[in-house]
Amino acid sequence: MPKVTFLPSGRSVEVGEGETFLEAYWRTGLPPFSDCGGKGICGKCRIRFLGEPPPASSVENDLLSPVALGAGYRLACQHRVTANTVVEIVLGVGGRIV
Repeated sequence: MPKVTFLPSGRSVEVGEGETFLEAYWRTGLPPFSDCGGKGICGKCRIRFLGEPPPASSVENDLLSPVALGAGYRLACQHRVTANTVVEIVLGVGGRIV
C-alpha cells in the first residue's frame, strides 16, 4: 500500500486503492481544510507536490493560476495516491492562487 506524508505536520497514512489525497488527509485526524467535501468546487484543498506533480485537471486549470500550477500546486480532491508521496498542505482562503 502506498503511503502519503503531509507536511508541515509530518503525519503519514497508508492509502487504499483509489483513494484521493483528500480522503487520505481526512484519516490523519488533522483539522479539515476543504469546504466542499471533495467535490472540486471550493478550491481550498490545495497541496503542493514536493516531487513531480501530476498533470493538472480541468478543475485545477479553472481554480489555480498558471504560476501556482507551475510551482506544483494541485487540489487534493482531484488526484489519487498511486505511490509513496510527500505533499505540503496549503492553508488559506479559496479562489485563485496567483
